[in-house]
Amino acid sequence: MKRIIRLTESNLVMIIKKIISEEFIESTKNSILNKYLKSKPELIPLYQEIERVLGDKFTEKHFTDEIKYSGGLKELSGGILSSTIENFNNLKKEVSGISYGKKSYRSYELQKDVFLDSAYDHGGTISGGLYQAALPGFSQHHTGKALDISSGVSRLKSNILQKHNFILPYPTETSFRMAEPWHIYLKS
Repeated sequence: MKRIIRLTESNLVMIIKKIISEEFIESTKNSILNKYLKSKPELIPLYQEIERVLGDKFTEKHFTDEIKYSGGLKELSGGILSSTIENFNNLKKEVSGISYGKKSYRSYELQKDVFLDSAYDHGGTISGGLYQAALPGFSQHHTGKALDISSGVSRLKSNILQKHNFILPYPTETSFRMAEPWHIYLKS
């Protein structure tokens, strides 16, 4: 015998609350995300989206390697800092024809998109994404001090960069991430 259930407004509200609470409980179950993102819980939904889109899960090793490589979570500066632009303009006088890319400053959301693009280019996994891009929240591009040089990379020399207070933080490939000779960072 089939039972007919009438959906009243209060029943519907109760069902919606149950679904939302189950999704919340499920979303807080991932202890790895909670452990490494506890100081920035607003990042957790971005990481859950990465997991969902890639069909992959973050591991302890992803975070320990990222922290070792990038130095930890970064605050958003709101844009490229004026000191970064000033030093870059002085660098540009000495190394003509260089420019930097539009995505040199990145919000956490934009870094998630950059990370996913990297993952698609490197096997469709979280580990593949980490080969080319930092995790959202860990990128130097959040600080307003990092620039990705889009033209003239071959003319960037360490001594000239240092003269203008920039460094190449990722000059060589590691087992974790590729070399980034186009990525410069303002030291102070």
